[in-house]
Amino acid sequence: MEILSINTVYKLLLVEDDILPVFQKKYRELEKVTQRACLHLDDGTIMFKPSLRMDFDRFIRSLHDINDKQKEQKEIVKKTEDIISLCKNLVKSYQFNESVDTQQSPKQATSSRPAGLSAFYS
Repeated sequence: MEILSINTVYKLLLVEDDILPVFQKKYRELEKVTQRACLHLDDGTIMFKPSLRMDFDRFIRSLHDINDKQKEQKEIVKKTEDIISLCKNLVKSYQFNESVDTQQSPKQATSSRPAGLSAFYS
């Protein structure tokens, strides 16, 4: 992978379908790897050894699964942060309304409170 400049999981997932064509070309840097990892057919084509291909495919599927789970976790964290932010804004709004209510006279303050929240004010 180092020879192909694939140095992150993200890059590997982007080029997963393009790995075999690299081995089908005659690169001096990849000769030893190609000899060990591929079958050379009579018509000149090259294919990964079946067991290696299965292992590679399984490895890529696992990476995709992990990547998908991380994306889901990031989405959950983002939604949680949004909810926390909304709750903080609600608390600030409530505190502001309380501050305004305490600055008004007691009669005006009770009349500006929502009817359903009277239990919280007693």
